Formats: sequence, C-alpha cells, structure tokens
Amino acid sequence: MRTSHTKLDIPVNDWEARKPFIGASEAHKTLPTSEYQHTFWNEKVSDSPPPDISHLPQIKRGKRIEKHMPEWIKEDYGMEVKANTQTYLSKKYPWAIATPDGFFKNKEGKFGVEEKAPSIFNSNYGEPDTDDIPQYNLVQVHHTMAVMPELVGYYLFTYTENGITRYIIKKDNSIETALMEKESRFMDFVKYKTPPPPRNEADLIHHYFKSTTKTYLENPSAELLDYCNQLKEVRQNKKNQKDNEEDLSFKVKQGIGKHSGIKFPDGKILRLDRCFAKAKVDQEKLFEKEPKSYKAYCTKFNADAYAKANPDSEFVVRNPYTKLHFPKD
Repeated sequence: MRTSHTKLDIPVNDWEARKPFIGASEAHKTLPTSEYQHTFWNEKVSDSPPPDISHLPQIKRGKRIEKHMPEWIKEDYGMEVKANTQTYLSKKYPWAIATPDGFFKNKEGKFGVEEKAPSIFNSNYGEPDTDDIPQYNLVQVHHTMAVMPELVGYYLFTYTENGITRYIIKKDNSIETALMEKESRFMDFVKYKTPPPPRNEADLIHHYFKSTTKTYLENPSAELLDYCNQLKEVRQNKKNQKDNEEDLSFKVKQGIGKHSGIKFPDGKILRLDRCFAKAKVDQEKLFEKEPKSYKAYCTKFNADAYAKANPDSEFVVRNPYTKLHFPKD
C-alpha cells in the first residue's frame, strides 16, 4: 500500500542524525517571528550539539508520566490510545519528520496524540476541548499532520497537578501548506548557509560578531546613507530620542552586514566595532559547583576580581555588542 511517509529509525536524542531534518517539536523555531530561529539555524549549520534540555522540569515530568498517560486517558476520557515511538519521514517534504506520542482511532478516522506535562502555573493552555494551546504546540501538531496527512485531527493531553486536560486540534490544510512553505524557506537558508534575515540587534550580533572581514562597504545605497545621516544628526543633537536612535542604529548595522563599516563617497569611514561588555559572573552556578572558589572572593563576592583571575571560567560571561563610530568632520 502506498503511503505519504516512510519509517525513519533514528533515536530522538541523536541530534547529529537528525540535523538534515526538522522535527515536529522544532518546527516553531523555523518561523520568521520566532526568537529561536537564528539559534536553530546555527545548530543546523554548525558541528556543535544543541543545549541539553533533559534537566528541565517539564522534560523530566514528561518522561516520567508518558508511560502512564494512555492508561490515565482511558480512565478519564474512555479513549484507547496506542502509544508510539516510531519516527516518520514525509515523502512530500523530505526534511519533515515527526514522532507522535500515540494514535487514536474512531469512526471519524485516525488521530494523532500528543502528551504534555506543563507546570500548573503555565497559563498558556486555555479551555478544555478547544485548540487554545501555545503556538509552539499548534505548530507541532500541524507539522505532524503534514508529515502524516492521513491523520484527520489531533488530540493533545496535558497532565498537571490538577489532572488530565484534553485539547482538540482540527486538521487545516491551509495552515499545513503555509507552515511547510516557511520550513522550506528555512531549510534553504540552511542549505546555502545563509543566515535568516535579522530581526533585531541580538540577531545581528549572533551572526556577524565573529566576522573578521576588514573590508568596508564602498557603495552604500541611498537609503542606507540616509539612515546614517539621520543617526548622526540624532547623536549630535543629544536629544532624548533613544527609541529612534536604536531603530536607526539597527538599520545602519543591518546594512553594514558582515563588513567592518561604510566607506562614504568622500572617503571617510564609519567604523563598526565588535566589542565585549564587562565580564559578569554567574554567582549562583559558581557557588553550586565550586563553593571554595566562591568563598575565596567573599565576604561580599568580588565578581570583578574573580573574572580577572579566571577569564576562561565557564561562570564568566562577556556579552558581545556592536558600536558605530562616525568619522570626525
């Protein structure tokens, strides 16, 4: 029998084997509005493993309750859920994979099942038996339904200290199509190792901070020159225009891209420096892991002295930032 997907035998925690793919729980990171898009892109194009999240409370809770959920769902809702650990690869979208927690069948057809264990304080889940769930969960289930189009809908169950709550997500082909278009665009960024368009200053730093290029942009557009002139005027007037200055600064830095600045038509240089902020120490983590080192810089912890004596310590953080230097008139 022809199917829309194939089985893919790779463990959920094998990040290297999963690099060519987008999993259902990762799909929300491909959206242009996602704060995780640039970090996710970096994970896909680099050889560094993603952060280990196995210690997070919601992940630990999920692992502990997943083997009991089918039984509890049957008790509370009378639904026979067939647990699943198989990963499926879409034939139509060769990057899209999904590993549903289970399946449920009734006279309407086959449904996917997702099980979550959020904190009781998580207010992102709304009324039961609606689709009022966090966006990342909605994207997750619609991604899975795109991988497995035979699914007629999705049930998502949450388990908290208050018990089990059910949510119902209807299949929507228009949502799936739009989502797959965004995922396809993201995978093109990965394929050609081109960063997604930056959204803010943090994105600029994330991609361009390591640049060692010493060339200057010699033919800036008229629009970029106008931004430069506006920014220079704002700075010279020294008026309280912080928001306007930040917006103009971002546009100028975005225009500079991976260059080291702009060479104006008159030969003068607008230099973009890539800097590090003053070192900060994660005192809580240091105290937890190396109490002797922590106490050596007390009575009141001397973060500056510790950072100076231990510049390469995992507890010392120097946040990068960029700074524009206009040429003197």
